Amino acid sequence: MSTSKGHGFEISTPGRTWVFAAEAQDEMLSWMNTLNTMLGDIRERKKRQQMSDGVTCLKEGWADLKDETQDGEGAWEGHWFSLNSGGELKIFPDAESTEEQVTMVIDLKEIERVERSKGVDFYDFCIDLCYRKECSDKTTRMRPIDRGDMQAWLGVLQTQLSTFTTRTNNGSVITTLHQGWLEKKGEKGAGVAGLGEGYKKRFFVLTARQDQQGEDVEVQHFLHYFKNEDQASDVSEGGVIDLGDVDEIRKGEGKEIEIVTESRTWQLRADSANAQEQWMKQLTVVCEVDGAEKAPTGAPGAPSPPAANVSSIEVAELKMQVPAADGQACWKTAQFDLQVVPRRPYAPARHRPPQQ
Repeated sequence: MSTSKGHGFEISTPGRTWVFAAEAQDEMLSWMNTLNTMLGDIRERKKRQQMSDGVTCLKEGWADLKDETQDGEGAWEGHWFSLNSGGELKIFPDAESTEEQVTMVIDLKEIERVERSKGVDFYDFCIDLCYRKECSDKTTRMRPIDRGDMQAWLGVLQTQLSTFTTRTNNGSVITTLHQGWLEKKGEKGAGVAGLGEGYKKRFFVLTARQDQQGEDVEVQHFLHYFKNEDQASDVSEGGVIDLGDVDEIRKGEGKEIEIVTESRTWQLRADSANAQEQWMKQLTVVCEVDGAEKAPTGAPGAPSPPAANVSSIEVAELKMQVPAADGQACWKTAQFDLQVVPRRPYAPARHRPPQQ
């Protein structure tokens, strides 16, 4: 932005928009680049801190939240929704809000079902999160931005709901990444001639298992398979492929997928080309992760902890727009020092709002 006092830029916070002005364009650009870099670093640090606690962000974005306390049919208000692998759907005033500013935290362990809204809100692509009767008699309703986003939210919420009602145990967090029906060729039938011979239909579940190992979080990926979908509620009931042992994922003919390990080549077949593509994408991503070299926290090459002392990044004289006594905006010159200040490690439990 340009102002009569120089080259301006703004810093927007939930409570105020701060307006500054530099004397030269180069100085303005320098400040903006530095601030944007710091914001990016803060977001990445927050993600790393969450991952150190075994929590990762699965999906986030804008959606409307229905305020049922309003008279009539209720009022809609935009919020930033963030679903993490710890089974929490956090709702913030906006994308830049901190943990202390969270509007609502929905624990999926308290949710009975996630479904499309009924009535007129069905046509606005709304989603209902229905609480279990022993927890609450209310329903939280969200409205994603469009049909595609609604389908994405509905899928990930329903998957995580299944995960956190049945698959969190012994300190491990098991997150479902993808699931669906595939055909699997038996080990004895792998060399039998004849189209379709040796194939049996199985329900497959791709999972990520997170275990705390001291200060590090170990993540492993597995592909489980079951005779029916009901058995998938307990991953110990079916067969399993350890994807950490995979050497190659191959796309075969006729909607086939081959998972190559040292001991066996697993032959799978999807019911459509689209399903084959989806499984190939999911498997390729996690197998690349498992095959990559991962530096544990504190190891050489990992991010260094912040210095004990405050570090000054940039110092300059800037003009800042402030309200005058008559209520009108005026400019004041001051010396600004952009600093990095060490903070305590992120601890989600300390920031959790009290239960209503």
